[in-house]
Amino acid sequence: MTVNAVPYDLCTGCGACYNTCPVSAIKMEYNEEGFFAPVIDDKICINCGLCEKICPALHPVYKNNERPSAYAVWADDGLRKVSSSGGVFSVLADYVLGKGGYVCGAAYDENLNLNHIIIDSKKMLPSLRGSKYLQSNSQDSFKQIKHLLQQDKYVLFCGVPCQVAGLNNYLGNNNYEKLITADLLCHGGVAPLAFQRYLKECFPNKEIEDYKFRDKSVYGWSTHTNVYFKDGDELHRTREEDLYYRAFLPCYAARKSCGTCQFAKLPRQADFTLGDFWGCKAYNPAYDDGKGTSLVFANNKKAEQLLSKLKNKFTLLDKIDLDYIINKTGQPLSHPFKKTTFMHDRFFFYLKHGSFEKAVTYCEKGKFDIALVGVWYGWNYGSVLTNYALYNYLRKMGLLVLMVEKPCQKVGSNDIELNPSLRSRAFAIKHYGTNISRPRMPEEMWQLNRFADIFMTGSDQLWHYNVESYSKGAFLLNFVDDSHKKIAYSTSFGHDTDFTPKDKLRERISLFKKFDHISVREDSGVDILKKYGVKSVKVLDPVFLADKKLFENLAKEAEVEEKEKFITAYILDPTEEKTNAIKKIAKELGMPVKTMIDGMPSRYEENKQKIGLEIIEKPTVEQWVYYFKNASFIITDSYHGTCFSVIFEKNFVAFGNKIRGLTRFNTIFDIIGYKERLITDPAKQLSSALIKKDINYEIINQRLEPHIKYSENWLKNAIYSDKVINELPVYRILDAKTAKEIE
Repeated sequence: MTVNAVPYDLCTGCGACYNTCPVSAIKMEYNEEGFFAPVIDDKICINCGLCEKICPALHPVYKNNERPSAYAVWADDGLRKVSSSGGVFSVLADYVLGKGGYVCGAAYDENLNLNHIIIDSKKMLPSLRGSKYLQSNSQDSFKQIKHLLQQDKYVLFCGVPCQVAGLNNYLGNNNYEKLITADLLCHGGVAPLAFQRYLKECFPNKEIEDYKFRDKSVYGWSTHTNVYFKDGDELHRTREEDLYYRAFLPCYAARKSCGTCQFAKLPRQADFTLGDFWGCKAYNPAYDDGKGTSLVFANNKKAEQLLSKLKNKFTLLDKIDLDYIINKTGQPLSHPFKKTTFMHDRFFFYLKHGSFEKAVTYCEKGKFDIALVGVWYGWNYGSVLTNYALYNYLRKMGLLVLMVEKPCQKVGSNDIELNPSLRSRAFAIKHYGTNISRPRMPEEMWQLNRFADIFMTGSDQLWHYNVESYSKGAFLLNFVDDSHKKIAYSTSFGHDTDFTPKDKLRERISLFKKFDHISVREDSGVDILKKYGVKSVKVLDPVFLADKKLFENLAKEAEVEEKEKFITAYILDPTEEKTNAIKKIAKELGMPVKTMIDGMPSRYEENKQKIGLEIIEKPTVEQWVYYFKNASFIITDSYHGTCFSVIFEKNFVAFGNKIRGLTRFNTIFDIIGYKERLITDPAKQLSSALIKKDINYEIINQRLEPHIKYSENWLKNAIYSDKVINELPVYRILDAKTAKEIE
């Protein structure tokens, strides 16, 4: 398990805990995003707590001056030529090596993995030079450095601020005079495995001899890529051309903790701070000769004294205004470089499920694989959960999904369905986060075309005329360009007939015909569309595609715990007959009833009066699921209430709701059997024998299995098939190679 003492969003992977553990219980391994992270072996751990005490993320220490001295610095032209900037690191390294000391810095191995190594020879110094824009593995360098210092050796350590902070915490209060540290003006550490993915995808058939993020042989002092291959070929790209730079510079691929870095400020962690003096020409034109100028901070007295001692090694060593650097250059001295969790999550999701190129380009364009249109923001628990199920199933396929916001009649109005306190809205914010579009007026919905190539209507009664007309045609994807793929998954008319007025029918039919693939939830939907000359198939509601654990986890979040067995009743349309039936079942089973009703504000108080039972007041979505998962028996007049009774394998009865339409009930009972549990007349059909008889879910699951498989295959084909225009296959919107088989 990962070290629990360090929150994931704080851990920098510096390696201090790894070097500290007295029993070697901690290893540095790649986490799911490809960064180095501590992993602890519980079998070895002695719970000494040293890893927590030594962690710089939990216990940052700031020892240096809050106002360091800042300098513009050049080494001689020979060193500058082989350095990323002004060559200051090489001067410091030469000094330490000349003292018989050691230098620790980041170097590639033969496979271009980046590790901190320790050298004692100037011949090895070139491997430590140059910018390397990814996280290095500090390995056991802290242990080695401590050993060398205890032997009274000079040591220069160069790394990013969090690594220097880790080394400082590891060494404790020991003031080693012969230790010199240099931190870098860091732009965030990119995941090592992301770098390896980039190399593999961009240079699939080439062996790389050396990779330089920056050298001055082609473009001079700038940011660019130079790749040197073993066959003698070279590749040179500007930062605009190179995919890696396009991920690195906007911080898409940076570690989460980089966005809240505690060390991207003053005072600095090291004796020296080194960086490029970008924009030095604006400060003083004489500082920019095109060969590279270093920005150097002397963060304490030791650094000031050493700079003075080495001044003859520099051709330029001018003190400059610190406030100018802080306020004018954009260097990370008061806060980290801007990085959003949204882009971080987006990048690593695509990297996991797709290619490096897709991860970069989709981040740049703000694109999603699929835009999902449905009523995920309303009052009905079934609507909320069917959209949640489809969203997660698509995510499981490796697709990033945009939840399309309600087409608002008046954006900025007091629309209750946009209120963050609404249970479904709170649920959406929690589970969809930034993957929700902003509210738009119906006439503005066309703007969404640039965010996805595939648009999908989800399940539920989106094509009931009253519902669809309220959306101003959005549920028929009338705002989507015909060049985009349009898919309907398990959409419903709600009834056996379509209630579209005759004067609106032609327009509706034309929109149906613009869909590339249509599936509906009921047989009656197939019949309606067939009458209109539109081909469709029947599939299962998305709740049956989702892994049961998805809903079980929701139940765990409910913050509810019933100590005794209970019956759950979920009633949308209360009647005296249903109330009497609930009481009868409670008496037969000898258990209390936990009753939930529809939350529609306009009917809520009326329904409370009609049900005549004590109810659970406005349960959250998670609580609603809890009462289905943990019930001993379920009573419902809801289609989705019936579905969740089946999903959680409960004994139940369903009251057929003629007002809302029986077709959806008939469709599910045609599949699972047990039609005797579909009650249209509670007074006549509800018997003690029926109530106490167990349902055989082994049989039901066997009946559901082929329907689930068919629905999955239909959905995959709809998504990954060619886009067809005028009956000709034109292009494939998504690369089928990125599809994940869900068996």
